[in-house]
This record gives sequence, structure tokens and C-alpha cells, in this order.
Amino acid sequence: MDVKTAFLNGDLDEEAYMEQPEGFIVLDKCVYCKFNENKEVDICLYVDDMLIFGTNLQQVEETKSFLSIKFSMKDMGMADVNLGNQDNKF
Repeated sequence: MDVKTAFLNGDLDEEAYMEQPEGFIVLDKCVYCKFNENKEVDICLYVDDMLIFGTNLQQVEETKSFLSIKFSMKDMGMADVNLGNQDNKF
């Protein structure tokens, strides 16, 4: 997914505080995971790009739909190259 509006917002004059929704675990500042009924969705962020994957395709699609409502995004389809590494499907 590519976030189209990533650089449209300028600096804020006031402090902003955010809190993760219930069910999310922050593993890193750019990696977020959600576990629900033995299903997992992972979101990896890098600048204005994100890689969304998980153990259940329906939950991955629901996550993508939810984020697309909140942010202007372009779905780039299935990833075959990540950070210069070729992904091989077996």
C-alpha cells in the first residue's frame, strides 16, 4: 500500500498524542501486529509505504479497507520485492 497523503501535512504548532487501538502490540516504531482469535495481521511501515500481511486473508483485506477509509492510499497488490529482496512463492 502506498499512502498518497503522507507528505501533505506540515509541522504542527501543538503537541499531538496518539494511542494504539486495543489489540495492537507495538514491536517496533515501524512494525505493528494485531492478534485476534488465532489470527494475526502485521503492518510494516517505511516512510509512505506499508506492507500488510497476516495469517488470514479476510482480516488482511479488512485492515486494508479500514486504513483506506482513514487515509488516501493506493493498493499496489501482492508484494514481490521488499527492500530490494525478491520474494519467492513456493
